[in-house]
Amino acid sequence: MKKYYRCETCGRIVEIIKDGEGDLICHGKPMVPITEQQVNMYLKGIENLTEIPKMPKEGFKNIDDVLDFAIKVEEDSYNFYKYWEEKVEQPHMKKVFADFAAQELKHKKKIQDIKEGKKLKLTTSGGKKIADLKIGDYLVDVTPSPAMDFQDALIIAMKREKEAFEFYEALVEMADSEEMKQIFRFLADEEAKHKLKLETIYDEYVYTEF
Repeated sequence: MKKYYRCETCGRIVEIIKDGEGDLICHGKPMVPITEQQVNMYLKGIENLTEIPKMPKEGFKNIDDVLDFAIKVEEDSYNFYKYWEEKVEQPHMKKVFADFAAQELKHKKKIQDIKEGKKLKLTTSGGKKIADLKIGDYLVDVTPSPAMDFQDALIIAMKREKEAFEFYEALVEMADSEEMKQIFRFLADEEAKHKLKLETIYDEYVYTEF
């Protein structure tokens, strides 16, 4: 398996040709390991990450396939937010993206634990509908770029969270056990909460700015 490392100071990426001892150092700090997907993201941009992956047309063969796909969704979401955390300059924008990146990692860990057969205590809304301001639903799509402002970044994130929510809602309907339905309801609720938080931030930001 190929191994890649990246300098968090200058962004340099290296591929390991032959394993050796010691740390890779760049700008006086150890370089951090990254995945091949992240390499492609940093080198080619992340336009393909503005939307969550589409479910395969042929469907899923078993629950492991479903969980693997859900892990991919969370990985892409993490990469999306982490990328823009590093790209944007304003501290408040960095914090928003950093917080959401951390949440997506937690989601990924929960799904991995579920796949490994661990019993988790999942708290859902208990059928209570999470508020949906629908702000992101009616805004024009935005193409991400390093020059985008905070408003554009929030629009992109809102639309992505909406897609993630709809993805997990679809999995609730597909699940063949109450346990799996509960898992996907939990994840759908989490994405709905993310969307609400983003829309609340957007509403406050627009009100303040305009």
